[in-house]
Amino acid sequence: MASSISDADLPGLAAYLFTRREAILNHWRNQCEQDTTLLNVSGLAREEFNNMIPLLLTILHQRLQKEPEGNDPVEIAAAHGLHRWQKGLTLKNLLAEINYLYAGVIRELQLYREFFPDSDADILIRSYQEVDRLKTETMLGSVREYDQQQQIAAASRANRLQYTLDQLQEMTRLRGDLLRTSSHDLKSSFGVVRNAAILLDQAEKPEEERTKLLQMLNRNLGNIHEMLQQLTDLSRLEAGYEVLDIQHFDASQLLYGLVESAQPLAAQKGLILRADGPPELLVSNDSVKIHRIVQNLLLNAIKYTQTGIVSVSWSKEGDFRWYISVQDSGPGLSDGLVALFSKQLLPKAEESAVLERDFSEVDEIPNLTSEELDHATSQGLPVSEGVGLLIVKRLCELLGGMVEIESIIDVGTLFRIRLMLEHKA
Repeated sequence: MASSISDADLPGLAAYLFTRREAILNHWRNQCEQDTTLLNVSGLAREEFNNMIPLLLTILHQRLQKEPEGNDPVEIAAAHGLHRWQKGLTLKNLLAEINYLYAGVIRELQLYREFFPDSDADILIRSYQEVDRLKTETMLGSVREYDQQQQIAAASRANRLQYTLDQLQEMTRLRGDLLRTSSHDLKSSFGVVRNAAILLDQAEKPEEERTKLLQMLNRNLGNIHEMLQQLTDLSRLEAGYEVLDIQHFDASQLLYGLVESAQPLAAQKGLILRADGPPELLVSNDSVKIHRIVQNLLLNAIKYTQTGIVSVSWSKEGDFRWYISVQDSGPGLSDGLVALFSKQLLPKAEESAVLERDFSEVDEIPNLTSEELDHATSQGLPVSEGVGLLIVKRLCELLGGMVEIESIIDVGTLFRIRLMLEHKA
């Protein structure tokens, strides 16, 4: 309906839009919230939702008034686009809300024409042109910012993927080295068994030497059985055949019992074996697999520690996590084994290391005397040590935990297992 106000009293269009600014912004928000595809809008406070749009409306006011512009609308729109990107809106969402905004401004121009039908047509035409120009600049700035952010995100994803690929390749290489070492260990043990059997077949051997040969034979058959069992366990884990049995249990009771059962082994070697933890620690997880992890680490620590102490300790870590630590005063782990778990914990061995083992040269099983056999099988050297540690790592991952290692050659090794108090499926 036309207004009865005289031409002399007609307010300027710029002044009219200024007095309607709050209504424009509120109408814009209402339109956006009615669009069910704009899911992140309703959670924004008024200032967050409006963001840079009041500045764009100020630029429109300055243009209609033919005043100097205080800001570059493309840069303002880019800042608004960055804000919407950070809030999780897609480019489609952003363009939709921009359309709602300028549709609201056009609506106000139409209302102005209804209120003041005698207003200058040229002014209305120019106002439509300025609104269209500002809308174009707003979209240009916003789209440009989204394009830049998408390029940055794509580059970041590419870098993360490349890093992950590099890590997988490194893990594959280390795993190959580990399995090659295990193959060599099996070959060596079979060689010892073969040579011991040949020597036992010699009738002139005295009884004492035959007894030693039988002991070596049994020891190496035990090593072979252990290595084959570990490789079988590892293959089951990597094939995904292991399933979880999550139950509530007292971790302290399990760990105190495990350490108590290992006391005779430690006593045989003259080692001090300590257990330190709270009297009760209730957790929810697979107790059997936690038992396997700690037992593996504990028996390895006792096996390879010649003198000193082996400690098993555990504690809560805040309200959601707990950890188990197994520490020894043994020979320490090689850098290669530590790198298998986390390259960041210790530096890898130098590529040019002079003493690097080259198993490619060990193709033939040597024929040894009984004395040489006894020396080769009594050094207390790790037998497929890395396979057992890889099993520990895989079990920790299956339980939703992580394993950390600190190790210094000739000083000792610390394994720390971090787990959730309540296992999350």
